[in-house]
Amino acid sequence: MSGDPAGLLAALVDHLRATGVLTQSEVEAAFRAVPRHVFLPDLPIEDVYRDEAIPTKMQDGHAISSSSQPAMMAIMLEQLNLLPGQQVLEIGAGTGYNAALLGWLVGPNGQVVTVDIDEDIVAAARVHLEAAGSANVQVVCADGGAGYPPAAPYDRIILTVGAWDITPAWFEQLRPGGRLVMPLRVGNGAQKSVAFDRSPPRSEPRLVSQSARDCGFMHLRGAFAGPEVMTPIGPASGLTVISSGPMPLPAERVYQWLMAGAERKGTGLQTTEEEVFGSLSLWLGLHTTHLATLSIEGAPPPPGGWPCLFRFGVNPPTCFTFELLAAGGMAILEGRDDATIDQAKPKSELGPFELKVLRYGPQGDQLAEELVQLLTGWHAAGRPSSAKLRLRVYGPEVPLTLSPGEALLQKRWTQMVVDWPS
Repeated sequence: MSGDPAGLLAALVDHLRATGVLTQSEVEAAFRAVPRHVFLPDLPIEDVYRDEAIPTKMQDGHAISSSSQPAMMAIMLEQLNLLPGQQVLEIGAGTGYNAALLGWLVGPNGQVVTVDIDEDIVAAARVHLEAAGSANVQVVCADGGAGYPPAAPYDRIILTVGAWDITPAWFEQLRPGGRLVMPLRVGNGAQKSVAFDRSPPRSEPRLVSQSARDCGFMHLRGAFAGPEVMTPIGPASGLTVISSGPMPLPAERVYQWLMAGAERKGTGLQTTEEEVFGSLSLWLGLHTTHLATLSIEGAPPPPGGWPCLFRFGVNPPTCFTFELLAAGGMAILEGRDDATIDQAKPKSELGPFELKVLRYGPQGDQLAEELVQLLTGWHAAGRPSSAKLRLRVYGPEVPLTLSPGEALLQKRWTQMVVDWPS
């Protein structure tokens, strides 16, 4: 099968079905009909048909555009629930591959508009879509936060970039009863791919979630970007702190503490990578205001190694972890020891590991205690999962009274009520 595009494509789709992410026959047919290698013409064919995200544009050492992981694409396309003849807006054109799948699903009587902020990405997507014969897809260079009014209203809107809020344009350009699927930052940490249905005009809540799945996407850029700040740490590239606003302490101090190392203390709580990526990140993001993410992409490690909670990729792996930051210290979560990892095994087969906490600086003990309390609260609440998560989106001025178990997210253009209904 090596070098055979048709065989590799068939094997990829069979894999998506076997892992349970591909369940709808129409979405399966779209994947079998649209070859991915047409949209990644410069890569080895074996790399193209791996179930992996592939970075396609870099800036300052970080990927800012990619071809999404096929499994995640399948999940979101099934969340979108497309019908023939529908009008679709996509924010984030990338290579054009997802737009081609959308075009296949809506058929010749449907129309897809895909928007990207970078002219070079738009130009390449147009070439790829023409080569694939996708005649019902229009590629537009614009800031996706404003949608695309000339073709509105839309039956479906999908984002392939992570967003912190729902812009007014996406809401206004979606038909009542239409569906919006987007990677939404819920709280200060987790991203969730949420499928929202729009309510009738002038009713509240404006949008109600129908499903939520764990995900991780690059952030929306441009005038509608969220408040996230990416701060490089240390003299070498590859070490970054991602926070909800400016860091409360100098980056140099963070680097000095990391290089000096810290004592590891176990929490007694066992978990898995899947639970960290989904349930734990969601809980932390909803229950503390000074959560940040430490991302390590190939930076030379200190003698004790980098603290890490979730790894992906190899040679070297990229990893991230969560930390609480304050002016006088930080506390960082750590997971599995490097020596215990068999990279050939899927994460689901690695078994559980104990969460550990590292503390740095004069306030380190206080922050570590706060982190342990957050973990204890998460465990006591039953480690709530994304599968049962519900979000209701209201206008910014609507008075709201929360019930027990509900959390309120105040965004720029909306208010969101989060809960886990039984």
